[in-house]
Amino acid sequence: MANIKRKEFYTTSEIAKILHVAVGSVINWVDDNEINAIVTPGGHRKIPYKELIRFLKSHNYDIPQELLQKKMIVLIDDEEDIHKFFVSIFKNIDGFELKSFYSGTDALMFIGKRAPEVIVVDILMPDVDGLEVIKNIRANEQYKGMKILAISADIDKKDPSLKAGATAFLKKPFNIEEFREAISKLED
Repeated sequence: MANIKRKEFYTTSEIAKILHVAVGSVINWVDDNEINAIVTPGGHRKIPYKELIRFLKSHNYDIPQELLQKKMIVLIDDEEDIHKFFVSIFKNIDGFELKSFYSGTDALMFIGKRAPEVIVVDILMPDVDGLEVIKNIRANEQYKGMKILAISADIDKKDPSLKAGATAFLKKPFNIEEFREAISKLED
């Protein structure tokens, strides 16, 4: 099986690479309901992570280690409601481990010990603000590839966030779909 990154949804071509089969075979499995997929209005088939794992197990495929490892997301925000929102999102998504911090200082100390794949950081916080968190992370060469999603209710914080090194920016309040879209763009 080919090396592939763990993510929430896969395309038919990605599944074909994992299984070393033709894309047409995967499309046929979807069309024959052997693999459950979401079909977009444009006719593209998106296979959820859980469904891929179910299919691999039911057909006795070895599951690549990359697909079994949990992807860590670190949330840094001083608002309790934001923490509750993220917990509600990630309790329904397999394969992700959410670590939450109310303080930029605490988060930076944790990241120094264990680097996550994605950081979601609020820009306006009382101790170390999000811009400082981003700058601290980007100052370290080993975190160059880390994805950082800056969030703020203040749209004027978008440009400074991106300039500091954020990968993307999302204005609060946002809904689950807006967040998922932002995260999926980070994975591209």
